[in-house]
Amino acid sequence: MHLDPHIFNPGWTIELSAGEKNESREQQLSASEPAGPPAPTTAQSQPAPALAPAVPSRSSSATSPLPADRPPRSSVSFSQKSRSTVRDKPPERPTTPELKPRHPLTSLLFCMLCLSSRPKYTKIQHVVLPTSQVHINPQALQFLQAMPNDEFQLLQFLVQEVFTEDGAKVLSRIPDYDPMIEAALTEQIVLVPRPWDRVTRQRYVEHLAGLYARLLRKMGTYERSPMCEALARSFRALLLLPSSSSILLFRDPAVRHILPTTAKTLGHRPLPHQYRFNPISIIPLFPRDPISPLAAAAVDVTVAPTFLPSFHVFAMDDNTRQLAELLAKSLDHAQSREAEKQLKAVETTPGFPLMLLLTVKTPELPINVRLAGALFFKNLIRRSWADEEGNHKFAPNDVEAIKRELLGVMIAVPPNLQVQIGEAISVIADSDFYKRWDTLVRELASKLDAENPAVTAGVLTVAHSIFKRWRPLFRSDELFLEILHVLETFGQPYLALLQQATDALITSSANDKAKLTELYKVLNLLIKIFFDLSCQELPPVFEDNLQSIMQLFHKYLTTTSPLLATDDEDEAGLEEYVKAGICEILVLYMQKYEDAFGGLTPNFADATWNLLTTIGMEPKYDILVSKALRFLTSVARNERHKNVFSGHLEEVISKIVIPNMTLRASDEELFDDDPIEFIRRDLEGSDSDTRRRAANDFLRQLMEQFEGNVTEVTTRHIENFLRNYDQNPKQNWKSKDTALYLFTSIAVKGVITQYGVSSTNMLVDVVDFFQRNVAPDLIKGVGEVHAILKVDAIRYIYTFRSQFTKDQLIQAIPLLINHLASPDYVTYTYSAITIERILYLQQPDKKPLFSKEEISPASGDLLAQLFKLINKGGTPEKIAENEFLMRCVMRILIICREDIAANAEFALQNLIDITNKISQNPSNPRFNHYHFEALGALIRFVGPINPDKLEERLNQPFMAVLQNEVAEFTPYVFQLLGLLLECNPKAPLPELYKVLIQPILTAALWETRGNIPALVRLLNAICTRGADHILQNNQLVPILGIYQKLMSAKSTDASGFELLEGVVSNFPAPALGPFIGQVFQIIMTRLSGSRTESMVLRFDKFFFLLCSRVEQGAGPDWAIRAIDSVQAKIFGEMYKAFIVGHTRKLTKYLDRKIAVVGLTRLVTASTELATPGSPYANMWPASVTTLLKLLEVPPVPAAGDAYDQTTEADLDDVSFSVSFATLNTARKGVVDPFPEIVDARKWVGVEVKKSEAFKARINELGPEERAVLEGYA
Repeated sequence: MHLDPHIFNPGWTIELSAGEKNESREQQLSASEPAGPPAPTTAQSQPAPALAPAVPSRSSSATSPLPADRPPRSSVSFSQKSRSTVRDKPPERPTTPELKPRHPLTSLLFCMLCLSSRPKYTKIQHVVLPTSQVHINPQALQFLQAMPNDEFQLLQFLVQEVFTEDGAKVLSRIPDYDPMIEAALTEQIVLVPRPWDRVTRQRYVEHLAGLYARLLRKMGTYERSPMCEALARSFRALLLLPSSSSILLFRDPAVRHILPTTAKTLGHRPLPHQYRFNPISIIPLFPRDPISPLAAAAVDVTVAPTFLPSFHVFAMDDNTRQLAELLAKSLDHAQSREAEKQLKAVETTPGFPLMLLLTVKTPELPINVRLAGALFFKNLIRRSWADEEGNHKFAPNDVEAIKRELLGVMIAVPPNLQVQIGEAISVIADSDFYKRWDTLVRELASKLDAENPAVTAGVLTVAHSIFKRWRPLFRSDELFLEILHVLETFGQPYLALLQQATDALITSSANDKAKLTELYKVLNLLIKIFFDLSCQELPPVFEDNLQSIMQLFHKYLTTTSPLLATDDEDEAGLEEYVKAGICEILVLYMQKYEDAFGGLTPNFADATWNLLTTIGMEPKYDILVSKALRFLTSVARNERHKNVFSGHLEEVISKIVIPNMTLRASDEELFDDDPIEFIRRDLEGSDSDTRRRAANDFLRQLMEQFEGNVTEVTTRHIENFLRNYDQNPKQNWKSKDTALYLFTSIAVKGVITQYGVSSTNMLVDVVDFFQRNVAPDLIKGVGEVHAILKVDAIRYIYTFRSQFTKDQLIQAIPLLINHLASPDYVTYTYSAITIERILYLQQPDKKPLFSKEEISPASGDLLAQLFKLINKGGTPEKIAENEFLMRCVMRILIICREDIAANAEFALQNLIDITNKISQNPSNPRFNHYHFEALGALIRFVGPINPDKLEERLNQPFMAVLQNEVAEFTPYVFQLLGLLLECNPKAPLPELYKVLIQPILTAALWETRGNIPALVRLLNAICTRGADHILQNNQLVPILGIYQKLMSAKSTDASGFELLEGVVSNFPAPALGPFIGQVFQIIMTRLSGSRTESMVLRFDKFFFLLCSRVEQGAGPDWAIRAIDSVQAKIFGEMYKAFIVGHTRKLTKYLDRKIAVVGLTRLVTASTELATPGSPYANMWPASVTTLLKLLEVPPVPAAGDAYDQTTEADLDDVSFSVSFATLNTARKGVVDPFPEIVDARKWVGVEVKKSEAFKARINELGPEERAVLEGYA
């Protein structure tokens, strides 16, 4: 049976064709632009998309014959030798080839690529492009035929001889071939009237494109001449001319001094600011003449130049200009959403990705526009390079062109753009490398050139962007084959560049700062790639040369060049990055390849020790110090090498650990100037490259190996710091800060979990230390103790919260609440963090440590203070800056549950106000998530009390989010709308949701993958309460159309089944009858293709759900006949392959219960399977056996409800992005479709006794099965 691809939704096209809805630009412009010479009749072509130029359509129509009485319009002067050559080669008139339809941008983009990316090679590989492969539009051919005879003879000669296989021989006999080409092309330009109309310009450019394409492909047979370079510049300028403008020529060298604001394009329009030219780049063309520079800049110049190719044009092609303008608008918040919408509307247009890439490469554009283009290109590649099956989404020509140009673009653009392009390359490599991009490594290796560090750095950046993907991957044969492919081609050239060329050049350039800087950039990349190539397995090429490679690394770890020193105390320089990269390699080899590297450890440990004891305390050295400490930590962890430190613990702690744990002036500045960053670094582990964290890890590792000695030495230092503090608390407060940090380091053992420290050092007393040294600071008022010590005290409770008793925490909570009123940002934020984490603590039975009755009395004051702190920000960005405050709000609402009703109105109003503000500019994904979690908690626990009021209050902010298309918030809103509906499941569907149905069925919403799970949740909730309304308005078919679309991809088929289960559960079988066969055909198509085990189990669940719904008109026979409607007797094969053998793999309680009910209906009530002599009667015994196995190994019901899930889930692990993030507070509650069945075995026993068909076949079962069934009775 044939399946109509849009069977469920004739009015809603799942895959829209970009060209079907657009009116032809040629038709739109024809009324306003002057007509060019008569054009030949062509076949109807696809209209061009928005950003495509209005190039005449290409077809296979023939052109008119060459006119016999064509009058010559000009003549060209050639040398005598040239004349004889032309005369000896009588031309043949061209005929119009049969042309395949191509995109309008193809030839233009192709030629632009040739011009902009072709390196200046003296020789290139000889490639010949036959005339039939160069596309020249029929109109361009007509233009060619209308040329004067002399011009035609010369150009025909060029096409037939210079650009063909024998061109090299011909060129060797024609010394003046450059002037010939120059004269011909110059003469053509003279013949084109100006100002150009659109059609004339297009014809000329199409024609010249064909000629130049041939020239480029033959250029490898001779030296690239100055004339060819000039021609390239000329041609690029021609392609960038807007169709509405004339050529702007400057005759006087003095014109280079014209201010940008003075220049105008012809047509008397000021050039947009971002495209104004740089006067310094103007190349004068002509000798001085009476025309003044200002006049030349403002009026049309029609006098023909003697040689055109060196002119400079300050306008660009309409498409490029539109693209650049859209990219510029995307940087403006007020216009960004509309600009992004327009860009996405054309991103699938053939040629667009390439145009975008070339825009990034264009140096004339502002850097911010190019950066916007690079970001859009990266994101476009991420979402559109390949589908789930690995199939390219772009046209094949675009795919190949992008791969071909990426390396050239990467080399040409500045470093900030290289980062974005590099990420795009990494995405492409994930999909295509190396099997579908096997030429890349060879190309990279061929371009490594130590003498050209700028190009080499670009090549290595590309290589690193591809190879770094290996770092987090699990070992696999496929991965090792890819690495082997790279090493075979890239390994030796890389090693030669590292060991010989770069090292030698650095040595010889020791006194040349500029060259040394470029070479160190290369060295830094070489070190990163060394890590990449070693991250999975020690490459043989490295193992064979490990001694010399490590000698080289030791050299650069211990060498310092004054020329590379930076004046900025905060910004690390190249030398610091190189040494830090070497330390990373040392850590890797210490951990993974100790057997090969172990003998080198002492030398590197000594070098690192010396480095750490001599390096300055400036922030620019932080990354190097942290990496060096990581290496020493790895040495201390190794049993073979730990004794390096055993006799030097006092020296290690006093000279390395303590100096790097001591608070510095830069840390104080961060505390005052950027408090939120100070907090994030300290709490979240984002400070993995800070000295304090690295020193802490090193000390803890020493504790693991030498617990007693390290505790003794460190405790002595702690006591000295505390005595120093007691002598002058105001002056020596940093001593106490260091003491507290040291104590925390030696007190903590094991891992730190979401509940705090899991175990402590038995040689110290955490509670006693708190009471003597920490609690007093917690009690003191504002100003009585330094703010950082106050934060230290709060952090101490945060760190050791699980070590305190509940009574001790009850005493601490009021103190923490008081500190919420502190004027210090870090203090009140740490208080909120600690309160939230204390409320998150659980008892051994997984219930909250603090009950709602204990927290609710203080909840009103807590919420009031927290919302006051949040709203203090004012602007959307400042309001959303501090996610820790909103997380505390969320936790209070979750803990208080229904008891929050007394403060619900206050909390709801604040949350609505915050939603309205942050919707203007979503800036902090974590804040956004906690904010909507808080709303979810309020709806879940207060919604059932007064759902109508809650729906009314939330209508405005939620609809504003949807109407304004706030992409970051729409998945959250859809989840919360679904939760609102579920709060009152028996009520009719509110009018608000009736109006919402049609918009959420539109295709655009479902194109964004992040929306899909939330939309399915909402749609199922609507179906539950509004099935009748949906049927009355004929909206079931579009819903099934969405199901069809979701089932087409692996990433969304689970959502497709979820939607289908919702449909089956809420609509009667008669309503589904006309479509159920198509539903099964879609499933069967997926099962016969790229199926997964989870998909098979989802199908089993769906099948049993249909079998179980006898009362709704479905049932086992209805399901079997629906499957057989796809293909006669196909159910038997499906049942054996996908159902009976897989059912036992269902593990969830409700899934197994549905399977039990469905199987019971199948073996007791099905005339197709249970009745003797029925078509599938032979499957009855296996079905009964499967049923009994499900019952004899019963599933364990999931404990608790959705609330328990919110307490168990730690939101630190949530992925925050525009992609879908589940709200724990809005999780759909578990719904049992058969609540009346309490004891499944007894229910099966009753059903079996009632079934005459079952009784008639009972003897087909074995004695064990019959005995089990008798037990159910």
